[in-house]
Amino acid sequence: MNNNLTILFEDTHILVCIKPAGVPSQSGRTLDSDMVNQLKNYLFQNSLDKTPPYLGLIHRLDRPVEGIMVFAKTPFAAKDLSQQIQLKSIKKKYLAVLTADLTEELTTGETKLEDYLIKNGITNLSSIVPTKDATKTKDAKKAILTYQVKEVLQSPK
Repeated sequence: MNNNLTILFEDTHILVCIKPAGVPSQSGRTLDSDMVNQLKNYLFQNSLDKTPPYLGLIHRLDRPVEGIMVFAKTPFAAKDLSQQIQLKSIKKKYLAVLTADLTEELTTGETKLEDYLIKNGITNLSSIVPTKDATKTKDAKKAILTYQVKEVLQSPK
């Protein structure tokens, strides 16, 4: 178990923490420690009645990504937070630091990328569906990414 959990906020309904890079959001095919199990252990150890805690996974972050995650500590909170995500009341924002030189590809201002994605349930990977085939491809979902370049740093050569 990871004793280095960084809890940003916790009340009786929700728990907000930082997921470190390299740690899965939830258990998968490996036996690696994941956020759900780490937090369940944390909640169990800090509970008075020592009953298995409820912990609802509201959203995921990919394993290599570090970021803030919100978990529900009650079924009511899980339902409410899930509805907020569906209604787009909760918005996700990402900050990426790139190490490759993409100066030629980057533009100033806001850029919007739109694609259609389809998930392969066997491999658990998503792939891009060509736009011309999107309406004919069952289960293809529109994915929109809006990004803005904040700063370009020149690295020493």
